[in-house]
Amino acid sequence: MIHAMVDIEALGKGDNALVVSAALVAFSPDNAAAVAPFVAVFDPLVVNVRLQSALDHGAQVDGSTLRFWMEQDDAARKALFVDALDESTALARIREWWQASFAEAIWGHGVNFDLRLLGAAFRRHGQRAPWHYRQERDTRTLFDLVNFCCGAEVEKACWAKGTKADATKHIALNDAQRQAVAVQAAYTALIEGDLGQP
Repeated sequence: MIHAMVDIEALGKGDNALVVSAALVAFSPDNAAAVAPFVAVFDPLVVNVRLQSALDHGAQVDGSTLRFWMEQDDAARKALFVDALDESTALARIREWWQASFAEAIWGHGVNFDLRLLGAAFRRHGQRAPWHYRQERDTRTLFDLVNFCCGAEVEKACWAKGTKADATKHIALNDAQRQAVAVQAAYTALIEGDLGQP
């Protein structure tokens, strides 16, 4: 079973927020052997977007998110501008990657951010996202289920497995890999029946 994890970095939170960076990694959610270190089953994709090209297509930036980015690590900020593409080209690369990956599902960290903003970017270009809405998955719901069934300590352990000491936060690829490993650990906890006390 192949799933995809997406992580985006954006310059806003609204429906038309400018997606400046996106990373997609393919992984097997039920492969406990692949939990650490991260093992991709298909080459990851990272695309950065030229800001003006996104603004020209109706993307929006908000001041509070710009302030957030001013307070982040230099490496995270610099990563946003490496090999930036026009928004239409970036979206075409995402579509090509998705189709080539044969992923059965796509995960975002939260039901209403990464996938929603990518979907809005596709719509601004007169397209639908390449995945079907029934393929969308949400990590936060999964981790709530692990917490409910297995306890808070197991949920924390899932996240700990995905966290590398040297991985800068808010770099889309780092975050997508961390989230994929945490999903693998959560699946393992649920499959192996690490249910703790009721």
